[in-house]
Amino acid sequence: MAIIIDIRHQESIEREILSHPVWQAVFDWLINNAKNTSRTGDHVITESPDFPPIKAIIKELPLDPEMLFEAHRKFIDVHMCLKGHEIINVTSSEDLLAENEYDAASDALLIKPPPRPYNQIVMLPYTAAILFPSDIHQPLQPDPADTALGKVVKAIVKVPVDAIS
Repeated sequence: MAIIIDIRHQESIEREILSHPVWQAVFDWLINNAKNTSRTGDHVITESPDFPPIKAIIKELPLDPEMLFEAHRKFIDVHMCLKGHEIINVTSSEDLLAENEYDAASDALLIKPPPRPYNQIVMLPYTAAILFPSDIHQPLQPDPADTALGKVVKAIVKVPVDAIS
């Protein structure tokens, strides 16, 4: 169940589904740091004694139509586009073919694109998508209406699943 949020409308962040202190820390950090895209690299969002450390990375990435789908087990991904735009394709875990074995160190399982239709999330600047372990996703997809492959600057926050359980 992917959740899409526009951080320019802060009241949408305060809905009951995101009332956990972890989500408040994540979105407070995104709201206060999202416009400063010159701060690329790794960032610590919080090191609370109440839940595991939450980290983010801001980086510039090329759009890549050949990218495989990915799945995670230990982390929930929060993707937020800061400059440019991308499409994130999302599907469920039914009948998909893994490209490799699950890598516990990187918490990643790479998956071949599914033969069936999948959902597309258009990521414009300052929108965020929360992708749970059940959301197999393919980020960095170009908009078919664009003729040139560009780049996107985005923040990716890794929220440990056990931080919200």
